[in-house]
Amino acid sequence: MTLPEPIGQLERPAEYDEAYRLHAEYYLGVAERAVELAMHGATFGEAVATLDENDHWFNIAGAWRWALSLAGGDPDRRLCLAFIERGPQLVTLCTELRVITDVCEETVRTVGSVDKYHASLAVQALALAYSRSGRHRDAGTPFRQAAASLRETLDPQDPQIAVALSYVAANFREQGQYSNAEMFDQEAADILRKCSVVRDPAVALVLNSLALSYQHQGRYALAEPLLRSALELCEQTVGRMHPTAATILSNLAINWQQAGRVWAATDLFREAVVACETTRGPDHLEVSFPLEGLALNYERRGLADRAEPLLRRALDIRERTLGQDHPQTAQTLNNLALNCRDRGELEEAKHLLCKSVAIYARLGESDARDIACHNLSQLLKERPAGMSARASLDRVGRG
Repeated sequence: MTLPEPIGQLERPAEYDEAYRLHAEYYLGVAERAVELAMHGATFGEAVATLDENDHWFNIAGAWRWALSLAGGDPDRRLCLAFIERGPQLVTLCTELRVITDVCEETVRTVGSVDKYHASLAVQALALAYSRSGRHRDAGTPFRQAAASLRETLDPQDPQIAVALSYVAANFREQGQYSNAEMFDQEAADILRKCSVVRDPAVALVLNSLALSYQHQGRYALAEPLLRSALELCEQTVGRMHPTAATILSNLAINWQQAGRVWAATDLFREAVVACETTRGPDHLEVSFPLEGLALNYERRGLADRAEPLLRRALDIRERTLGQDHPQTAQTLNNLALNCRDRGELEEAKHLLCKSVAIYARLGESDARDIACHNLSQLLKERPAGMSARASLDRVGRG
């Protein structure tokens, strides 16, 4: 049985309530099993597949809405809180971003009857849904609200606060505010240093986030030990075949490239691609990041022909998942244009760069637009490909 949406707005005969409750209990169990599977690298892909089959996402959304509609009562309040507690993890697993975003928005609108801790998790889940959809400006305020609220409700040294602060930092990085990002990353790292228990894959992402703040400032020597520690923690908890490990592998590869270890970085990027494809599926948005990283690595090695299909695949994934007017789509257009130039396809390179510039202009991304404009102006001078200045939008680091 599939629940109508939004179930909370329907007139329900009293005798139907027990059926709805059983339905909600069942799909809460489906969600809980998926979250548990996702905690282990070997079964992460199974978790995603479990939720994708048989319209599970739509049934989970309906069950969640029903629990919200009766959140003031007992035992329905228990169901509501259980869905909220798993909200952030479900957002990271969801392939139906519009569905999960709608439910998260409805949850934030109706959580007045729950305690402050669960309200914080609801806001955090919404911020993650916005972020995964590429709506980084919309995500900023709820990320900060969730972090501030968790500070007020948890022990000052609780790792959940560190994770929440790292989300804030990652959001600032996505918007180019690197000094703000480092400030929150440092605060998150300080909390972890005081924690007695840090064997959690979420902690690896906190270390990864601080490493990215250092990378963006060119402080690669400081980033290296953090990335190694984060990867070691993944190996101990979820294994290397996990999305978190894939993120860290990609960022460690970037670090190695900057240190001149370009060939060694190739192997890390390849491993990250395989980990993402295995756990997320070949067409998932997350796959585009190590794909583009591997492509740019090939470019550095002078292998433009090997980079081209990877860039085209990354572009196809981003256009389908994020849409045409998105900064990450424009980034890949820019990098594909430079690849076309290097292979002598100047007309296609001009066309792609013009599209990239137009997207950045519409989105108000002035810094990235200026880089794309620089590349276009260099190309229009019709210099030989090997002599043209290259400004690659190498923003594959992920937090």
